[in-house]
Amino acid sequence: MQNNNNTTTTSTHFDIDRFIDVTTPRQLQNGTTTFLDSQNPGVFYSSHTSGYVRRIVKESVTVVDVNEGAQTFVRSSAYQINPRRTAHGKNTTVMINRANDRLRRIQEAANSFTRNLTIDQFTDNNKLYVTHPYTGTDCSSSN
Repeated sequence: MQNNNNTTTTSTHFDIDRFIDVTTPRQLQNGTTTFLDSQNPGVFYSSHTSGYVRRIVKESVTVVDVNEGAQTFVRSSAYQINPRRTAHGKNTTVMINRANDRLRRIQEAANSFTRNLTIDQFTDNNKLYVTHPYTGTDCSSSN
C-alpha cells in the first residue's frame, strides 16, 4: 500500500489467510480466541474478551544426555502486546474492548515481529540442549 509521500505502509486489516484459528473449546469458553501466525512458526496471538492481547512464542527444546538419551519438551513465553500509556506517573495497560480492535492490534504486532528461526545449541552439565522453532499448532498451556 502506498501513501501520499511515496513510502510503503503495511495494512492493519486482519489477514485471515495469515492467521489460523486454533482456539480450543476451553479457551473459547473462557473468552479467548487464539491464532497461529502462519508466517512465523511457533508464534501465536491470543485475543481475550477482558481486553488483553498477547503474543505466545513456543520453541521445542531437546536435551541430550549420554546416559539418559534424548528428551524433547516445549517451552512457551507469553508477552502482553496491549498499548501502554503513562498516567499520573504510572505506566498502565490500555485495554482493547472491541474484538475488531484486538484483531487490528494482533495484525500490527505481527507486522513488526520476525521470529528468529535459527537452531541454537549449548552444553551444560554434560548435556546438549538444542532449541528450534515449535512447528505444532497446539497453543494450549498443557504442552
